[in-house]
Amino acid sequence: MRPQCLEWMMLGMKRIVLSVLLVSNIAYSGTLVANWTPPIKREDGTTLPLSEIKSYSVRYKSESTSGIRYPKPPLTTLEIILPNGKYKVDMRAYDVYKLKSKWSEPLIIEAK
Repeated sequence: MRPQCLEWMMLGMKRIVLSVLLVSNIAYSGTLVANWTPPIKREDGTTLPLSEIKSYSVRYKSESTSGIRYPKPPLTTLEIILPNGKYKVDMRAYDVYKLKSKWSEPLIIEAK
């Protein structure tokens, strides 16, 4: 299955890409694999050290299931086993100064 990609802004910084791949795992569920690249610059053009990114939030929601996961750097991949259904997936980032990005534009995927 080909990954679906979504460009989004993290902490108002450089544009990055979130790739979401849904891999069929068993008859009644699939595995959501989200990959992203951490930004290297802030919105004002200054350097953003990886050490200043505190965590990310990856949120998923369907009519019957929802959840949120909080991977921490240096992780840039997250796997979640989901029941069948259509899901809206988005994410945001938090820095060590308690700033957070807006939620990314949602990506719609289907687990089957």
